[in-house]
Amino acid sequence: MRARWIWVPLLLGSLSACSLDLKLGQSPGAGAPAPMCRMADGQVAGQLVLMAQSVPSAQILPCLRRLPEGWTVGGFNARKGRTRLWLTVGRENRTALNVVLQHRCTLNGYAEVQSEVPEASRFDRLTSSGAVLRGSRAYIYPGSCLRYDYTLLDASALPVLNTAIGTLDRAAVAAGVAEDSGGHLRLDPEPGRTS
Repeated sequence: MRARWIWVPLLLGSLSACSLDLKLGQSPGAGAPAPMCRMADGQVAGQLVLMAQSVPSAQILPCLRRLPEGWTVGGFNARKGRTRLWLTVGRENRTALNVVLQHRCTLNGYAEVQSEVPEASRFDRLTSSGAVLRGSRAYIYPGSCLRYDYTLLDASALPVLNTAIGTLDRAAVAAGVAEDSGGHLRLDPEPGRTS
């Protein structure tokens, strides 16, 4: 049997509706490492499970594709209704990108633009330009909002939003949890049952 019982405490903790801010060997406030987009066969990252449980309506989950040179993962935290991961850059570990998944976003000050993601609407907001480019990009999916808040030294770094961060379908994560536990655990409650 390939069951990895380490998932039981993670799933039970995530189902308990409490706020979770993991600090696995990180400095205070840093959170846990960000979940990677590449799932090894039968290996679902605990952070993906926590993320899915924190925003149960989300069908798309953000994940880390690859870090640009000079960037590091600042951390990850999942709380009821919201998950955040952030990337830092430079020796001073300046937060350059916050990625926030939640049920819905407030879009005051945003403008709708053409989305490169077929199943999502895209909204952008530029809050400053010049020496430091600050802004936000929000993708509205059925059941969730995925928002990128960025502080970049120039516009040439904007492609990092798409190269560093990817997404996974919730169904793929759910299938991985079932496979990893030998069918003993489910990511989501069965239809008609409450958690």
